[in-house]
Amino acid sequence: MKPSKRFVALLLTVFIVLGSTEAKKKAFTVFIGDYPESSGWSKIHSSNDKPIVLETLIKNGFPSENIIAIEESAATYGAITQALHSFVESCQLGDEIYVHFSCHGQWITDIDGDEKLRNPRDCYDESLIPYDAQIAYNWRGYGYSGEHHFVDDELNRYISDIERRIGRKGCLMVVIDACHSGDSQRLYLKDDEADEDYLYRGSKDAFERPIKDNSTQAHSESIDCLIITACHDFESNYECTVDGVMYGRLSYAISKAWESGMNQESLRDAVEQEYGSLMELSPLPKNRTQWPTFVLSKKYAGRKLF
Repeated sequence: MKPSKRFVALLLTVFIVLGSTEAKKKAFTVFIGDYPESSGWSKIHSSNDKPIVLETLIKNGFPSENIIAIEESAATYGAITQALHSFVESCQLGDEIYVHFSCHGQWITDIDGDEKLRNPRDCYDESLIPYDAQIAYNWRGYGYSGEHHFVDDELNRYISDIERRIGRKGCLMVVIDACHSGDSQRLYLKDDEADEDYLYRGSKDAFERPIKDNSTQAHSESIDCLIITACHDFESNYECTVDGVMYGRLSYAISKAWESGMNQESLRDAVEQEYGSLMELSPLPKNRTQWPTFVLSKKYAGRKLF
């Protein structure tokens, strides 16, 4: 029996609709620098990162309507996680995704013990600092216990979900311009620099919170994407000054180095070269070092990004 004309027309409509779902370039970005004085966090210049990062995204083919930018007082923990949840749900097979955070970062007590599974000497998670996060446990009697810290375990779940949704043909790059966002052994050296000309994006002290039990749980999933962080976790993330304007060192380097069609290896080389140039243009404090870290994706080896 031959299919009816109506049935054939319906099939054609379905194929057309499915075929019209094209992969898109999408970005999720957060910029926080003007923290409330009551939080204990110093002011940094993440707002200066926003225009250069967004300009770079647009230059590399990201439509402005596909770029989410949350900044300053709007970037609370609740707002970031709610927006990120919606963003993740919008990701589809083949999409090319860029995620960027410019803000303070801080170590925080690893209460579930998953870090110790990788390194017995590691008792801290890394966290990003939303606008409404405090610098210390029970800071000035507000009763804060770390509930607004955006811990790496939680970020990992969002990033893992994006990776699953975009599939092998998609692309995912995560850029963290904050302190202590690496994942190696903690060898942090106290930074006693008092000169306000040197601003770094983090705290000298970890956020200490009580551990309820000694159990360990493996929360973090292995993610195959390109991750770039502003410094090693034994270094501080110092801002740079260019033509009298202060930027995050990684945000500035990305804006200068990244060009459409690069693969991850060439991007790494270009970012490291920009860091080298900044050593002369905007020197670090005496006896300090800062170099970006790269977690390269096996599936992107030799492949053009975006």
